[in-house]
Amino acid sequence: MATDGNASSAGKEMEEVFADRLKFEHELIGQRVTWLMTLNSILVGAIAVVAANAEKTAGSYVVSGVFLVASVMGTISNASCLFSNYWATRAISEAGRVLADSWRGLDPSERSRRQLRMRLYGRDPRSFDAAAGSAPSHVLHPWLMLPSCFLLLFSVLPFLSGAVAAGGKEIPSGWAALTLVLTLSPFVVLPMLDLRRRRSTQPDPDTSVSEG
Repeated sequence: MATDGNASSAGKEMEEVFADRLKFEHELIGQRVTWLMTLNSILVGAIAVVAANAEKTAGSYVVSGVFLVASVMGTISNASCLFSNYWATRAISEAGRVLADSWRGLDPSERSRRQLRMRLYGRDPRSFDAAAGSAPSHVLHPWLMLPSCFLLLFSVLPFLSGAVAAGGKEIPSGWAALTLVLTLSPFVVLPMLDLRRRRSTQPDPDTSVSEG
């Protein structure tokens, strides 16, 4: 009986830790999306103002220059928010798996009851199954979908300036493409280096077993 009581107490404690982690990550996601949408609104507003007055800057690089600067700022901001929100989603998923692992020593009926109780935290009990993985539809959540859509918009923005230049000079497409590549490259290269570092620092199973 004492063992069952200790297991129950430990389970409740882990559930409270998971709930705190879930709340923490969701608050961060909400804050990120709020400031991101505010920044996106400012950038889109600036683009609209410049496009509406394009004829006043004919013969200059004002329109294409503003489009390029807005593209860089929007691309970096949305890519950064998408990157952070992706890892926040991963953190929630990993925390759920740790919680599910703490239930392994419980009676099957008790484990099932605890899984169903996760509905109170807005979590699908099936999400705690490591073998099932993430649902394909999780990318439709606004904290992932909105940054993705705006990232696409700002990425192609420099190539749209010619349509509203109204006689203004357009930055060559090659320079615009190079700027876009340089802007996005940290979000591709650095995660690849992180992945390589994680793989190189993972312990060798054979070595671990022999040491044990």
